[in-house]
Amino acid sequence: MSNNDDKRFAELLDWVEGRLSAVDAAAMAQQVTRADSVIQADIEWIQSFLALSQNVSLATPPTSLRQNLRQRFAQRAGQRRQPGFLQRLRATLSFDSQGQMALAGVRSAAAASERMLVYHTDIADIALSILPRSNATYDLLGQIFPLQDDDLDSYGVQLLKDDCEIQLTSTDDLGEFSLDGLTQATYEMIIAGHAFELLITPLELAA
Repeated sequence: MSNNDDKRFAELLDWVEGRLSAVDAAAMAQQVTRADSVIQADIEWIQSFLALSQNVSLATPPTSLRQNLRQRFAQRAGQRRQPGFLQRLRATLSFDSQGQMALAGVRSAAAASERMLVYHTDIADIALSILPRSNATYDLLGQIFPLQDDDLDSYGVQLLKDDCEIQLTSTDDLGEFSLDGLTQATYEMIIAGHAFELLITPLELAA
């Protein structure tokens, strides 16, 4: 994502979240009515992701599902010892709302506290929303956007700290997942799909 794309995305985010002044918001609304399909798609994505971060609270997976996920990750750990059998990709950070707000100036406490991250790989994009809670913990909401067909209807999501598993969950049929009650720390996230793993590291949860 170029600097111009970053700036445009940040401006659209400010507009959708109602952080612009009345004059700037009116000007942006006029621009949006004339915007191309790319910008319209960006607006749609921002609206859907914000709705996810504000309203979605996924239930803890049942024990049987967690056991299946553990077996899947154990199998993949063995497959990683066989070169070329499992494709493993490290995700690159393509958007960080914290950086954008620092450039634009923080406009509200809510905007400063909630952080949105977007990661990219050749297989999928991963959007994360970090939500601080009053008890000094964090909720982590996410959604996976596949860029190519995958024959699994869900993905396994494993959160590690110092090579130890902290939480394990799976996505729903929209690619959404939730990890709750996390402490401030640096983590590693592994997302397992069909014959691939996506790695997000480091993943820092901090105030």
